[in-house]
Amino acid sequence: RIGETRPGCFYLNGHKGEHFVVPKIIERSDQGSIYEIEEYLAGPTLWDKYGQEGEFVLSDKLWDLLLSAFWEFQTVTSQLPLEKKYSIKNIIKHFEKAKKIIPDHHVVLEFISKHEAEWSSSFPSKWKFALDNLILTKDNKVGLIDNVNVGLRFLSYDIGWIIWPGWVHMSTEQYDSSIKEYISYLDLIEKKFYITCPQDFQYIQHVKKYYWLSIFERIIGSLYDVVNQTKHLKSAGIIKGSQREKLHVQFLLKLLGIVLKRNII
Repeated sequence: RIGETRPGCFYLNGHKGEHFVVPKIIERSDQGSIYEIEEYLAGPTLWDKYGQEGEFVLSDKLWDLLLSAFWEFQTVTSQLPLEKKYSIKNIIKHFEKAKKIIPDHHVVLEFISKHEAEWSSSFPSKWKFALDNLILTKDNKVGLIDNVNVGLRFLSYDIGWIIWPGWVHMSTEQYDSSIKEYISYLDLIEKKFYITCPQDFQYIQHVKKYYWLSIFERIIGSLYDVVNQTKHLKSAGIIKGSQREKLHVQFLLKLLGIVLKRNII
């Protein structure tokens, strides 16, 4: 990797846990020509292995694997001196552009402000904990690659990056017809997220709230992408002015309305 390196506190000698592994750094420089060479992890990305199985619904088997790695990551890395990477300023930045296509955006801003403490909380996060940044190793563990932006963000931030790609890869027809089915899917993942949380986790009573906040944050980010014409949308056929873009936005706004009505205490 040229031009960037992982945090110096993040397992430079590698880590092998029960459910996730981090490759060790073979060579690195943080001065002059910045680069790092890390150990090669054999195996496909989780996207190559599982991402094509459904447009927006991932299997229970895959979620079990991901959540096992997620909760172990929370536990094992909680004592590392990671840098704080997120606060309410991050979501406000995206909201300010996204609000151009959000009806009643003042309600959304009020919701954001109400949860300032949550946005500014500090839990370990990989970013991006997405299927194309995770390797399936031969012993069925999750390999964490591309660890440049590991840091402290709100709990469940990484979960949003697992869920979000499905919104881009849905078929155009599904945007218009699958909202009820999709909410049922999100409800199932919420239950699984809570059930798999270690019972001695200090913030277990807040786990469901943080789950829905991660969905909310990704919706704002997705609407920002539409206004910003972020380049990955074009490769997914979500082109400015197209019917697919229109239905994509309608889907996101429906999802936003449902999340706002959730009982997030």
